[in-house]
Amino acid sequence: MSNAIEPKHYTDLKISPLDYIVANENEFEWCVANVIKYVSRYKRKNGLEDLKKAQWYLNYQIKLEEEKLSNE
Repeated sequence: MSNAIEPKHYTDLKISPLDYIVANENEFEWCVANVIKYVSRYKRKNGLEDLKKAQWYLNYQIKLEEEKLSNE
């Protein structure tokens, strides 16, 4: 079932991004969760815009990881 709360661009997938993120919540940071969300839906929703959003979050996570390494 698709509605405004659970839109088709998530419910049509075999595994919803939310279910995957929750099941693996200890595996990645919130920025990476957003990458998963945007990459999962890009073909069904906003295309290139969603890929660019995913890229922004991935770049931000890379920056955070680099800062962690430089502080060690």
